[in-house]
Amino acid sequence: MLLTLSMGVHIVELHLARYPSPVYLLPVELCLPLAVHIRRKLAQGLIPVVLYLSPVFIFSAYLLSLSVADTFYRVQTVLPAPMETRIAYLIFSGLVAILAMTCIALLTLLEYPNTAADRWDRYSRSAGREARVSWFRTILIYSNPNVFPSPFTFLHVPYLLLPSLNVVRVVEKGVRRAVVGPFALAVYFVYILLRV
Repeated sequence: MLLTLSMGVHIVELHLARYPSPVYLLPVELCLPLAVHIRRKLAQGLIPVVLYLSPVFIFSAYLLSLSVADTFYRVQTVLPAPMETRIAYLIFSGLVAILAMTCIALLTLLEYPNTAADRWDRYSRSAGREARVSWFRTILIYSNPNVFPSPFTFLHVPYLLLPSLNVVRVVEKGVRRAVVGPFALAVYFVYILLRV
C-alpha cells in the first residue's frame, strides 16, 4: 500500500509546475498556467474539505470498525453487530467519501478560464505571474552552459569551494570534457547511426 501511495504522489508531483516535470516538454504558455491553476484550486478545495469533514470521517470509520469487530477478535464480550448494521455503516462511510469528493470537485471546478488576450493570464493574472516565475526559474537553472549531468554532480563540488579564478574554470572545463565528453560522444554516434 505504501508503494502504491508513493507512486500516486510521484505521478502528481510530476505534473506540478516545478522542475523537472513533463509539463516543460509541452508548450509552456499553454500547460504551465493550467498546472499552476490546478495546484491552486486543489489547495483551495482539498484542505478545507479535509478539515471540515475529518470529524465525520473519523466517526464513520469508528462505527464501521466497531460493526465488523467480531470478525477480527475471537473473544466476544458483546454480541456481534447484525449484518444490516454493518451494511448501514458501510453505506454511511461511502456517502461521506462521496460527499467529500463532490465538495472537492465543486470547489475546484466551478471557475471558468478568462478569455484574456495573453495566453499566460487566461486562468488569472496571479496564476499567470506564478507560471512565468516558475518558467524563468527553470530557465535560469538550466541555462548554465557548464552543467555536470546528474551522475557527475559530485565532480562540481570541489570547484564550488575554491575561489573563482580563471585557472579553476579551465580545470573544471577540462574535467567536464574528460568525464562527460565520452558519454556525449557515444550518444552522438548512436544518433548518427540511427539517422542513416
